[in-house]
Amino acid sequence: RLTEAGLLVLAQGLAGHPSLSELHLADQNTPISLKAVEGFIEMMEQTPSLTRLNTGTLRDHGLRWRLQAVIMSNTEKLRVLRQRSAPQTEFTLVAAAGGRAVSAKRPADGQADGNGA
Repeated sequence: RLTEAGLLVLAQGLAGHPSLSELHLADQNTPISLKAVEGFIEMMEQTPSLTRLNTGTLRDHGLRWRLQAVIMSNTEKLRVLRQRSAPQTEFTLVAAAGGRAVSAKRPADGQADGNGA
């Protein structure tokens, strides 16, 4: 069983961890305190790689909304990072009906390529 003090120390220690992506704290003998949940949400705000935090049932609507907002923000940060780090590739599309090959380059910065793509 983890105490509130132990959970807060754990949250501080995990803040900013570069590869932490999921953390499950549910199924404790006693529910996690709101203060501890808030500590983990603050930790999550400092840890962009963390996109899943399971604290069990969270009845405080404000904390639930804040947790969802941080999850969405971190998920979007990772999506943008993956998009930016994708290699520049040239690819060929073959139209199924006409059999014509169309060559195109993926835009470097995720912007539209000017052809409506």
